[in-house]
Amino acid sequence: VLVYTTRGAGMETGLFALLALLGSTLYLAALRRDAVSAGARGGALARAGVVFALTALTRPEGMMLIALTSAHLLVVALWGRAVAVSPATERTALLPPGLFAPRNLLGAIRETLPLPLAFGAIFGPYFAWRFWYYGELLPNTFYAKTGGGVEQWLRGLEYAADFALVFGG
Repeated sequence: VLVYTTRGAGMETGLFALLALLGSTLYLAALRRDAVSAGARGGALARAGVVFALTALTRPEGMMLIALTSAHLLVVALWGRAVAVSPATERTALLPPGLFAPRNLLGAIRETLPLPLAFGAIFGPYFAWRFWYYGELLPNTFYAKTGGGVEQWLRGLEYAADFALVFGG
């Protein structure tokens, strides 16, 4: 990727890869801050959210990164809260008891919020403007490459079926 993007490919691939790596690094660093206060972790997660917003501004696939990272953070927060309130003898269970208890869920959501809120503070206004101006949810490059519509979905399903047949699902 480095050689391809630095030799004048004219694509945003290098910037996207850099931002995705930086956002992931900031996110993982925020998770490792065990001894730091919740406020410091929230700030670190907000910084990761800002970088993921820049990633999504660079390429639409950045939305997938923030969605997966937020989902991971929610699971990590839920798991940590459930294990913390569980007796030590039940830590070996596949899913700790009380994992989806309302107080655990609300606390986990509260811990997760800095990441998507920072992302939304930057990407939200841009997305709202783009939708207002163009009237489309996705960038024009998506429609130019795929054609959109039901036919595109059918082609995708046919492609997935062919893949499943050739590679055994």
